Amino acid sequence: IALIVHLMGDMHCPMHIVYIPKNMTKGKAEVTFKGQKTTLHSIWDGKIFSAFYNWSFSDLAHMVDTASKKEFREITEGDIYDYASDSARNSWPAVCAYGEGADIPSTYVVDMRPVMFSQLRNGGYRLAAIFNDIF
Repeated sequence: IALIVHLMGDMHCPMHIVYIPKNMTKGKAEVTFKGQKTTLHSIWDGKIFSAFYNWSFSDLAHMVDTASKKEFREITEGDIYDYASDSARNSWPAVCAYGEGADIPSTYVVDMRPVMFSQLRNGGYRLAAIFNDIF
């Protein structure tokens, strides 16, 4: 169960699912975020969730659980490969936005909120669908 949870989380994290063959270190690019040196990968591994919003995980779950039953069915259609392709496509704006040495603007969290919320929602729904199939 822990492996499935971890892999679904990684699959829906922009810096884990999008790979740029010409620059496999894109997520490791050093950037400045809120006045501190960090990496895009580090931002998406947690800093983006706490940067301007002091939400608990249950708060986030309530905020992103917005799909109708029809949308839930659409999000959970297909298999793991479809989930990965969709996640990579949806994550692209977060990955390509900034490169090495960039000063990430304070608006980044707000600008990336739709990506963050859809990736959290879709990952959660897909994880639930996988568990429903197993159990």
